[in-house]
Amino acid sequence: METKDDNNRSILLINQDPILRSDLSGSLAPLGFEVHEAGDSDSGIREFRQEDPFLVFLDLTIPDTDAADVLVAICKESPDTPVVLVTENGQVPESLQNVDLDAFVCLSRPVSPSAVEHAVRHARFHHKLNEASRAHLRYLERRNVQLDVRLHEVETRGIDLQMEQLDQARAQEVAEPAPASINGPEIQLRAIQAALDSAGDAFLITGEGRGTVYANPAFTRAFGTDPEGGAPVPLGDLFSDPGVMVTMEENVETLGTFSCEVPMVATDGREFHALVRVTAIGGDDPSTSGRLYIFSDITEQEQFRLQAYHDALTGLYSRRHFTELLTQNMSLARRHGHPLSLCLCDLDKFKGINDTHGHQAGDDVLKMFGQIISEEIRTEDVSGRLGGDEFCLMFPYVPANVAAICLERIRRKFASAMFTTDKDETFTVSATFGIADLTPETESQEQLIEAADQSLYKAKELGRNCTVANGEAYERV
Repeated sequence: METKDDNNRSILLINQDPILRSDLSGSLAPLGFEVHEAGDSDSGIREFRQEDPFLVFLDLTIPDTDAADVLVAICKESPDTPVVLVTENGQVPESLQNVDLDAFVCLSRPVSPSAVEHAVRHARFHHKLNEASRAHLRYLERRNVQLDVRLHEVETRGIDLQMEQLDQARAQEVAEPAPASINGPEIQLRAIQAALDSAGDAFLITGEGRGTVYANPAFTRAFGTDPEGGAPVPLGDLFSDPGVMVTMEENVETLGTFSCEVPMVATDGREFHALVRVTAIGGDDPSTSGRLYIFSDITEQEQFRLQAYHDALTGLYSRRHFTELLTQNMSLARRHGHPLSLCLCDLDKFKGINDTHGHQAGDDVLKMFGQIISEEIRTEDVSGRLGGDEFCLMFPYVPANVAAICLERIRRKFASAMFTTDKDETFTVSATFGIADLTPETESQEQLIEAADQSLYKAKELGRNCTVANGEAYERV
């Protein structure tokens, strides 16, 4: 979910006691909040995802381990959302004994209006602290980008200066013999040489038809190539996709410079992500023209990006990134008039798997489901994990009745998968799918999600382990 807005006036009450809900609503009304209510865990999670409230009041007396499930779902999907826990005489359910409750505001029934007002003030303070922290992180990120750009400018200027001094030195050698003492340009060239030799990025300079002019130690360490005597470097072999070199050369010929992020192959065979910058140097004179290559290892940055965009367990897109992509694709579909369909799906009776076989078995099931989805959908399709056992798929350019064919493949393949526990017990799991089309009447992302959710609800009414498209059963086995 997106960062909470301080102007958000929505509060969600998840409580099975209508009297307590009424009391809380009465205390919040004078504070100017729009109050949404849910009487059980399922509707509570659904309301939370739909309304994205500023604050949640969660009653810990709802049955079974539902309170723990709701709390875990909220904390996983939107850790910035404050949650106020309402207890009965300070009693905490057994299912929450292992949860660090110090991170939450806890109120005991009956809840006074002053306690409610205090909880709201605490939530606002919590929000402002988060905003300050995020603002500082954004500032640091901007500073890092500025430093990277400045470093690149300094490195590029250093190479230009090196080539300029080399030209001056050659011209001086032709005009008159060099004196025995070391002159200014030579000192500068030695300083530049030392800087390049100690640089963390890999530098390679090639001459026009003259092989390798210079390769620094970082280049040798990264790629295990130490070109001797000006031998050319087989650059195509350094990339996971040799065709990258063709694209780079075409762009440098046209633009004079080019940069891209691509996977490369290190000397030990390890693949890593690199920022590659190529610049044409020199001019029409073949003796000074060539290419400057700078290779920067950005594996760590790529890992951070993957963590931000992907679900750690299944490798599918995270809820936040999926909704961003859904917004973009809905806009494109409306603008160009092509179809788009959205599917919501969840695993049948997944909670029982965790209770019966343990959480490791549950994780194995989620991983397998994510793997099957990735294998069966097209490159242009988008898949994500909403949280828990709930997943979503988006099919650009494909109507729901056609996308349902793919969903049926996924459903059958998953239902036939056999899982084995650490006690050598075997079990199977099924999944239920609901899909809906983006129509001219669909005004928002929320309406499309609601339409897909209605199809999913219909599929569950039909007995689960089936696919429903636009409210109609596609096929049932």
